[in-house]
Amino acid sequence: MIDRMMALCVVAGWGGLLMAPSGTAWAKKNSGPQEIEMTDIKSFDKVFRSAREIDRKVTSAEKEVDRSQKNLNKALGIKNDEPIGKALAQLNKRADHKISVVMDGTVPKLKATDAVPKNVSDG
Repeated sequence: MIDRMMALCVVAGWGGLLMAPSGTAWAKKNSGPQEIEMTDIKSFDKVFRSAREIDRKVTSAEKEVDRSQKNLNKALGIKNDEPIGKALAQLNKRADHKISVVMDGTVPKLKATDAVPKNVSDG
């Protein structure tokens, strides 16, 4: 029991060192994408391996959303840093409010009625 508590204290201590506040020099120097690394401690790495896989999937999804947003904003002629909500509102306005976002499983997709204006359906 004491060994487990000691291990938790050590992990918590490492976590505190690894998660430096955003204003620190370390955080500014290392502000790029971070990856979960293995520790060579079998019981920790079992958890970290699972967390790393989840982290990679989330990072990939974030990149896909960013890429999609930039492409949509470019197609609509609005700035890249505009939020996706504004881009979708602009698209819906151009389509005379005949477009909606629907879920296809876990993937959001645009759904248009048959009466979408030609300039919108042509892209």
